[in-house]
Amino acid sequence: MNADVRLLTRDYGWQQGVIENPNANVRITENDRPKLLQNVVRIHRNGRSISDRGDSGTLVFSTRDPTDPTGLIVYGMAVGKVDLLNGGSFTVANRLYDILPAIRNDPRNWELFRGYKELNLCGIVAEPDSGFDSMLAA
Repeated sequence: MNADVRLLTRDYGWQQGVIENPNANVRITENDRPKLLQNVVRIHRNGRSISDRGDSGTLVFSTRDPTDPTGLIVYGMAVGKVDLLNGGSFTVANRLYDILPAIRNDPRNWELFRGYKELNLCGIVAEPDSGFDSMLAA
């Protein structure tokens, strides 16, 4: 896919990157436990993550000018950062078309997002970040 994207960080700065894989399965180690992230989006800029801890919940947009008549594309929501053993890293995002049905169909998810307490639409972290910062599993 290799689409150019950007996200708004918690300090109100735009970070730009590229979607490396729009439908990845990633094995990570989080808190010394293996975990499989399925159907996520891998994003980076020159082999480095475009998000950091605290940026979880921010939307991943196309890099188009929002006033462009062809519109703006929202690809997903950043959920964490994975560090690689070689010093590189990448941002992990959930795909938007996986998030919206989950919110709509599961009342527990709808309650989490009510009042935008978890959504980071404007770069403000209203509650402690629940995103992860993990190592890629071997």
